[in-house]
Amino acid sequence: MEFSTTSGPSNIFRSFGGRELQLNIIDYNRDSFEIQIINKDYSNERSFRLKSIATLAVTYLAYIASTTSRLLIVDVLSLFTLGFLIYTTIELVKSEKVLFVAEFALQITTEKFLSRKSSLFIPSNNIKDVVINEVINDLAIKYVLITRTRGSLSHDKPIIAMFKSLQPRIECLEVVYSHFLKKLDIER
Repeated sequence: MEFSTTSGPSNIFRSFGGRELQLNIIDYNRDSFEIQIINKDYSNERSFRLKSIATLAVTYLAYIASTTSRLLIVDVLSLFTLGFLIYTTIELVKSEKVLFVAEFALQITTEKFLSRKSSLFIPSNNIKDVVINEVINDLAIKYVLITRTRGSLSHDKPIIAMFKSLQPRIECLEVVYSHFLKKLDIER
């Protein structure tokens, strides 16, 4: 079986936050495909955060060992900062992937630190449309690829955002959206 793959230097984009993202599109056949967006800065971000955690932990332990009368504010700030760094490291996103199979489903998978994965499965009959939505957040305009749902799913989740963690810019979303349009036309 032969697959059509799109990847390479022309598929490098930026996220809203400035991360370098790689877009990979794999066509399995005429009505199924996989789109993966990879955080190319993941290794550097992970290394920086792990070094920051180690540095803060060692500094805090040295402070505890060398001081007989500690200040509560230093303890609270150090532990809060350490907890925040650990949380942001655990939530660091390595890649996001969308697998679409016409007449079956759409699966959205997010891979995070330590290869933790979370997936969301949307049956095909619950997909109304896929659109690029404009969002205003903190006086900044962002674009998000969303799935509008119908049926029983639309009551709980009327819209479901794709690639919401890595937040690719509009240029990347337009490539993904045009691919969706080609494949969604098959089943309409």
